[in-house]
Amino acid sequence: MILVNMDIIQQKFGGFYMEITIEKEELYKLIKIAVKEALEEELLERFLKNLPYVSDEEMKDIIETYGNPSINKQPAYSEKIDL
Repeated sequence: MILVNMDIIQQKFGGFYMEITIEKEELYKLIKIAVKEALEEELLERFLKNLPYVSDEEMKDIIETYGNPSINKQPAYSEKIDL
């Protein structure tokens, strides 16, 4: 069990005192989830930043060449299996 004493926060912000008791495994899970979310967010941000800009003229050329994307996309391959 890990006991977190918030005296430092009390000194910095003043006015309250709080004590948190949490199991080591639970703390590990919370930190793991928070780190995973932060990394996913960063990865998505970097991915979006690396997408090239497409001007209106280029987009028009793409649509003329390949057509509008289909709203009702069909899978190229599917298979059902029994478990």
